[in-house]
Amino acid sequence: MPKKPTYRLTDSCRTLTLDKFVECLFNKRLEVLIEKGTKVPREVLVNQWDAIWSEYIELQEDDSLTMMVATLKDYNYNRAALASVEIALYVLEIGYNEECANNLRKFGLAYNFETEDKDKYREYLNACKIRSKGFYISAERAKQAYLDLTNTTRERAMRLTDFDEVLAHTAKFMGYQIKPQETTVTQFIAMRKLMRK
Repeated sequence: MPKKPTYRLTDSCRTLTLDKFVECLFNKRLEVLIEKGTKVPREVLVNQWDAIWSEYIELQEDDSLTMMVATLKDYNYNRAALASVEIALYVLEIGYNEECANNLRKFGLAYNFETEDKDKYREYLNACKIRSKGFYISAERAKQAYLDLTNTTRERAMRLTDFDEVLAHTAKFMGYQIKPQETTVTQFIAMRKLMRK
């Protein structure tokens, strides 16, 4: 039975305060996401921040940022699919393995391997190798699209001083001081949306 984690992390923009958001975004201090516990693997923190960042982008309703995230997900899916297919093909070259054959079928490489006829078996393997190149091509296309989007978005990338300025303008518009330690990211985005109207 897997052990339950001995920590709790901030899990959304609804509970993440602006001061912690700024620490993650600009200073890369992801440990501020820890609400309880101390021994949190870095990978867990990175995954949690990625989920929060994706939520933030969706809440912003900025089409270019949403497109960047979708393109990055597409790239990661195709890279993972390619790695999985390559491992399955490697094992199948050594000998037939039902689990690896099923894995190939999951990715649309549905071949009924003839285990008795070595020539047909080799023919099916080669056909799978050729078709699996589509994952590589798709991943490279998604990577290039992502790089193109990042280059156009990089010009608009926010710096910490820009964020402070936005915070000050938002506070002025709202008519009261915004305390980053008490204001959540979701609340801040709602204020910004009010300003845009």
